[in-house]
Order: sequence, then C-alpha cells, then structure tokens
Amino acid sequence: MDQQRLTGWQVVRRLLHYLKPYWVLILLSGICLVVGVGLMLAPPLLWKWVVDLVIVPPREVEGTAYAREPFVWRWFVQWLSAQPPGERLTWLIVLMTAMYLLGSVIRAVRGVLMGHVAQSFLLDLRNELYAKLQRQSLSYFHNRKTGDLTARVVNDVDALQEIAVHGTDQVLENGLNFIGVCAVILALNWRVGLLVLVPVLIVAVMMTYYNTRIRPVYRAIRDKLGDISAKLTENLNGIHVIKAFAKEPAEAERFRTKTQIFYEENMKA
Repeated sequence: MDQQRLTGWQVVRRLLHYLKPYWVLILLSGICLVVGVGLMLAPPLLWKWVVDLVIVPPREVEGTAYAREPFVWRWFVQWLSAQPPGERLTWLIVLMTAMYLLGSVIRAVRGVLMGHVAQSFLLDLRNELYAKLQRQSLSYFHNRKTGDLTARVVNDVDALQEIAVHGTDQVLENGLNFIGVCAVILALNWRVGLLVLVPVLIVAVMMTYYNTRIRPVYRAIRDKLGDISAKLTENLNGIHVIKAFAKEPAEAERFRTKTQIFYEENMKA
C-alpha cells in the first residue's frame, strides 16, 4: 500500500469519493441541518419577546415594541404586539412548543439519514480495503505484521467513519450555529456583535496553532495502536509456542512496554 503521507485536503478529497453515491441522503440531511439550526436559534428570541411584550407592562411597549426589531421578523412582532397581553403569551408558548417538537423530529430524521450514510461508507471502505489487501504480493505480507494490517482494516476504518461522517456533520452543525448566532446578534445590535467576534478570532488563531501541533501526536497514537494490535495477534497465534517454552512473563513484559508507550502518547495528546 502507498506509504506516502497525504495532506489533510488530499485525504478529504479521497474520502468524498466514497460519499458521492449517497449525495441524496447527504443533501436531505443538510436541509434538515439548516432547518434544525434555525429552530434551535428561535427560542431565545421568543423568550426575548416574552419579556418585551408580556412581562413589561403593555403601556411601555405599545406601538414601540416592533420599531427596534430587525426587518426580518419585525412583521411578526408587530402582529404579536397588537394582540391582547394574555394572547401574546399563549401564542409564544404554542410557538415555542411547536419549535421544540419539530426540532426533535428533524434531529431524529437527520440521525437516521446520517446513520445510513455512515454504515454504507463503512461497508464500502472496508470491503475495498480488504480487496486491495488481497491484491498485494506475498512479499508485502512478509514485511508487515498481521496485527498492524488488522488494525488498519478494523480500527482505522472506524476512525475514518467518525471523521468523514460524524465529525464533518458536527463541524457543519457547529459552524451553522455560530453563523446563525452571529447573524442574530448583529441584527439586534451590530456593535455588540462586533465585540463578540473579537475573542472568536483569537480562539480561531489558537485552534489553528493547536491543530498543527496535535496532528503528529494523533498520528503517532494510531501507529502505536497498530503495534499493540500486531503484538496481540502474534502472541495469540503463537500461544502454543509461548507456553511450550514458558515465555509468558517475557511476552507479558513486551506487551506491557507497548501499552505503556501507547499510554504516554495519549497523555501527550
């Protein structure tokens, strides 16, 4: 197999090839994601209107409640402020309950869609990886440990699934949440919005630096996990020889050394 180190974007492009057959499901999941994020951002605005239109005495907000609102939802606030105070609270509670219920349904549907994509991705990648292993020469298997290859087919494919499907989904969800929150804050008060974005830029720079430092550490962790799998497979396959020559303590010490190295790499991360 190719031992060339690929960049992050090269890996992403190769993984997208396996996700391409499921673009319809991914598109539907993306639509659910956008709608779900919008529903998650709505309740704080509804609570704001509970304070402005219900808790505050009507005489203080009548005719002015919607004047300060952004144009996007000003029509709704204008209509709501024209209702009697008791009906305002009722409408807001009904709307909030409906949004929570609809959001729960959309999250469940998106979970089913992404679960199907994840399992299909896992199936295709694992089968293709095994087929490629079968095409390798005998010298390839002679120069590599069986446990290491097993770890690549089992553990590494599971890790790729988490990154390519669930990881990407979480990044998109958090990104849309961030964009939506910033848009709402800027719409309500652009000065406060700009003030909030300043620490975000600082955190972005810190995370970029952190990723450049942590990537080699996580790569080393995956390599050490392959060593542990290789050692375990070799010892189990040769358990009769180990017991015949009473090598249990020596092999246990060797295995303990590899797990200790794996532990130290994880602690670095």
